[in-house]
Amino acid sequence: MNGEPTEGFHVFVGGGFGANRAVGRQVFKGVPEGEIKSTVENMLRGYLRHREDSESFQSFCNRHDLNALQGIFSNGE
Repeated sequence: MNGEPTEGFHVFVGGGFGANRAVGRQVFKGVPEGEIKSTVENMLRGYLRHREDSESFQSFCNRHDLNALQGIFSNGE
């Protein structure tokens, strides 16, 4: 802080490997180090609140567009 660089994280979701090979999509950019834990917690809460039955996180993320995911994963959703 105070004008000095701080650690930040770009958060990607979706993607896959094997038969479901795909590149993840960036849902958040430059999340400060001090906020990454709460960001991930909010993402998981949003997923658990809005998933269908036993839907995987990967399937959930691939089913929604980026704007929807950002809303679901933010405190406001």
